[in-house]
Amino acid sequence: MVPPHLDAVYLDDLPDVNEQALWPDRSLKQFKARYRLTVMGIVCRSYLVRIDQKVAGDGIATVKSWNRCKRDTPYEERAVYLTTAKMAEFDAIAKRARLWETAQQFWRMDDDAICVDGEEMIFERRDISGYRVAQANAQCEAPGAVVLAARTIFELVHERGGLDLLPEVMSSDD
Repeated sequence: MVPPHLDAVYLDDLPDVNEQALWPDRSLKQFKARYRLTVMGIVCRSYLVRIDQKVAGDGIATVKSWNRCKRDTPYEERAVYLTTAKMAEFDAIAKRARLWETAQQFWRMDDDAICVDGEEMIFERRDISGYRVAQANAQCEAPGAVVLAARTIFELVHERGGLDLLPEVMSSDD
């Protein structure tokens, strides 16, 4: 489903919510770009937003949520239309965050603390130039700009539940 270096839990959940892999070349289909944000972690509720951007610049977002703690419960799904202006807003935030340059990170250890809990944010992008993935823990090491990128996606699709999983960001400079 996804490149082998991604989290095994993520590998298990994508088929359960009827999501296809974005990393193969054929996954671009007729779209200009395809993006996916998945947020999952210490709480049972997980969220996924896939944005399929058309050649014209606008896009359709598919928003899915599910309870990972109850395997047999169905996922919820809805679609949201995103204008070219909204897509440009996301693109600007992603560039400011240097999102597609963010190395995968899973935990942080300081002199006096270790952070292993929190919500993993997995960002994927497939376009003509290839596949990119960025992953960071929202409560541990994620720079503020990366958390802001995830918050922007949830705001664009009006998903309050996803926003509730992420910390407030004071500045996009960190």
